[in-house]
Amino acid sequence: MRKPEVEKFFVTLLQRVMPKSYTQCLGEYVVTRRFFENFGGDNPRFFQQSFNVAGDYDGQASTGYRWPFGNVAMIAPFNFPLEIPALQVYGALLTGNRPLLKCDRRVSIVMEQFLRFSQACGLDLNDVNFLNCSNEEMEEIVKKANFRVIQFTGSSKVA
Repeated sequence: MRKPEVEKFFVTLLQRVMPKSYTQCLGEYVVTRRFFENFGGDNPRFFQQSFNVAGDYDGQASTGYRWPFGNVAMIAPFNFPLEIPALQVYGALLTGNRPLLKCDRRVSIVMEQFLRFSQACGLDLNDVNFLNCSNEEMEEIVKKANFRVIQFTGSSKVA
């Protein structure tokens, strides 16, 4: 993501679907790139680790276990077509979940291209489900599917 031609491609693509300046689109791209830089290497192991903390008296302890939820869904808005869905989907993947992503149809080309870019970098596309559908169609899927978590980012009117 540090290659100038990759950066220019995504910033220009963001500008084509969003009424934002070059600087604003570049900022969205940089935040996304830094997320990947931060969670490269060993970092996913650290935020997934369980814990055990001694209590106030003998025999008391607080224990937390962390494991994947499994099938999760992300419904992303139009105003941050790269940053919000990328951080949510790849956060889910890093923690062992199987995400389904539905972006706003007006800007879904951004995540489609980012998933293609990710595939070129080694992502197995069987790990992510990407839908380009209407809100009503996604509502039916949510009603019928067995998602352990649904991450919705958007207005209460749309929700």
